[in-house]
Amino acid sequence: MMRGLVISWILVSMAAAGVADEGYVRAWVDRTEVQAEKPFWLFVEVSGETITPPRFEKTDALIINVNNPQTFRRSTSVSTTSGFKRQYILKYSFYTWALKDGEVTIPPVSVTVDGKTLKSDPIVLKVAAADPADIPNPNSIRLWVNRRTVTAGDWFWIYLEATGFDVNMPETLEIDGLYINSRNVQRSVTTGFTRTGVSTHKRGYYARADNPGKIQISPVEMIVSGRPARSNSLELTVVDARTPTATPNSGVPPGAAEREVLTEEDLVFIAMDIDSRDVYLGESVLLTWQLWQIIYSRISTGPYRGALNIPPSTAGFYVNELEPLQFETKRGPWKYNVTERRKLLYPTRTGELEIGAWHWEGIALVNRQSITNRERFYRKLDQGPFKIQVKGLPDAPGGFAGAVGEFQVHSRLDSNAVRVGQPVEFAVIVRGQGNADAIGAPLFPDLDWAHVSEPQQNSRFYTDPGEDLPSVAKTFTYTITPLEGGSSEIPAFDYATFSPRVEGYEVETLGPYRMSVQSEGTAPAHLRVSDDVAILHRTVDILADDIHPMLEASGLTRNQSHPVATAAALCTPAITYFGLVFMTVRRRRLADDVGNVRSRKAKHKGIRRLEDVFDADEPTDELFRTVAAYIGDKFNVHDSGMTSSDVTDLLESNEVDRGLVETFEKILKSCDRSRYASKSLSIDELRALVQASETAIHAFDDWRKHGGKS
Repeated sequence: MMRGLVISWILVSMAAAGVADEGYVRAWVDRTEVQAEKPFWLFVEVSGETITPPRFEKTDALIINVNNPQTFRRSTSVSTTSGFKRQYILKYSFYTWALKDGEVTIPPVSVTVDGKTLKSDPIVLKVAAADPADIPNPNSIRLWVNRRTVTAGDWFWIYLEATGFDVNMPETLEIDGLYINSRNVQRSVTTGFTRTGVSTHKRGYYARADNPGKIQISPVEMIVSGRPARSNSLELTVVDARTPTATPNSGVPPGAAEREVLTEEDLVFIAMDIDSRDVYLGESVLLTWQLWQIIYSRISTGPYRGALNIPPSTAGFYVNELEPLQFETKRGPWKYNVTERRKLLYPTRTGELEIGAWHWEGIALVNRQSITNRERFYRKLDQGPFKIQVKGLPDAPGGFAGAVGEFQVHSRLDSNAVRVGQPVEFAVIVRGQGNADAIGAPLFPDLDWAHVSEPQQNSRFYTDPGEDLPSVAKTFTYTITPLEGGSSEIPAFDYATFSPRVEGYEVETLGPYRMSVQSEGTAPAHLRVSDDVAILHRTVDILADDIHPMLEASGLTRNQSHPVATAAALCTPAITYFGLVFMTVRRRRLADDVGNVRSRKAKHKGIRRLEDVFDADEPTDELFRTVAAYIGDKFNVHDSGMTSSDVTDLLESNEVDRGLVETFEKILKSCDRSRYASKSLSIDELRALVQASETAIHAFDDWRKHGGKS
């Protein structure tokens, strides 16, 4: 019989080895009925010893984000006719978009496995028509400068921004009339808040115009997320640098007429500009005004006593004044100290608005050979006014709460598993550039199963790297208190913002969120008392005001003689002594048992480490190590280097309940996917995994206490 078992094992091993040698590739999707422009998952699983990345046939009906897949990898040892070898199983997850409705086929996925090209089966999708709000704008690339008017010879930045995946930003720009310094480039990538796998790419190009005049910057074209896209165009005005034409009595020696010399206008002057003259209601207008004072050893400038400084009026605008700036720069051959003030103006009504003129008075003192010999130049300078045309907003969709600007919107639910009466916070976060005070609270749906508080508002201002204008992150926090148990849902709702860049509304759908609300089961309280206590409640006769009848002693205090109690009292010291000896010996034996000590302390140690996961530099790694360490402590094995497969094998070999094995396996594999993917877990996903880990640890301990029974 033993010989027959050995032969059967050899035959099974050879068959398994034959399958392992061939390898395989298969592809599937999370759902076959999808909507155009809505992302869905495409999964590819490959098995073999040497595996190349999957290859996809190009099709006009699909976009597959091949540059940012989530990858999960595990290895197993398989038996072959020549011995054991390592077999790998790789699973890829690709975000995919269908571009048109109808029946769309995902072509077979090709993978080279062990030198052979394998293909998966094609997948047929039923695609519904796209929601108009999801159709991307072909003019999705943003091209801008901080100022449309620049000075010849001065350097300035040209910014290019695109949102999507597979974004190939140009290394430099070719613009007639501009010199671009290709070695001085700003680069930044920011993870988007609206679609998973989408990022915002930004480039800054350092440019200079040498000749005055008009410069037209044509739209920049590139491929973004597999689609052709283009930016807006720009027109720049290049003004000539101030060149001196007259020579004041400044002590310049005769015969130096061929040199560049100062004029009265070069000593001190002002400049004022706005970045746009045609805006929408609520769209920002950047007003900048500067005071230029020459840096020269014998010249001092500034306001004199009684001089007027009347800043520009801004009636009809909501004003946000920014921090003033002070810097040194060159204008032509001369160095200047520049004091710059800026205001973000948000028009509050439509029609024509005016930014008033700026009037500044001051003096420039030019020293001669001595301090008593000064020449005074009094200056009365004016800049402006500017006319602004304000357009009204188009008809707003549902969910618009007044936010005008470039924003990203997302939401966060602190926990989706609570008890009745336990409050949980739901937050809506609006980030971007725009008037923070105009960002209104969303229209939160009515919940018949919970009480929802009024939102708490919090605004945080920050400036992104490479930006000179502030951004805002405004958070609306709702406190939801469940009133009844069961499976409940926060239905989806919209939050709309108006984007002046695309001249339309952008609608973000938040939710839905499913919640599991546990009912509070309250057990009745029982008070156990002696039967004799009832004697205290019998009727008594009052003999006098200060004389009461004597009651018989209750059974709790009546003197009684019990032979058994007497014997127990005599034996108690001896029993106590032997009990203490037994407990001491047992405690010493358990203290020397390392496995027992690790098992007893595993739960407390694991729960304590779970509390520190959110403070770790790599929370996903810390969560994986915490769960693996807990399992290792329970079975007295070294957890260092354990993989998710090792943990699963360890649990199965000890015949742990199958439901617990699957729970721990899902937690560890989720950590693996995050560690090997390019995108880390969100705070909501991490919090859910930590809660699941804590629940699994408690369940495993209960399972062990009940003798390994579910």
